[in-house]
Amino acid sequence: MSDKKNNKLYQETLSMQETEQCHKDIQDLNDAATAFFRIPVFFSHQNFFALGGPNPPFTDQQ
Repeated sequence: MSDKKNNKLYQETLSMQETEQCHKDIQDLNDAATAFFRIPVFFSHQNFFALGGPNPPFTDQQ
């Protein structure tokens, strides 16, 4: 009886640890996605659509 109770407690603890890890993983993914989408928004508000000038530094002949 005691082993069954301890096993159930172990499973619940493991489940809580898995749930906590899942929440941390989702938060990390959310943070990464937020940073990924902030970069183009920042540049679009600064009227920068690409880094660098409108013309390439060298032409095909150079």
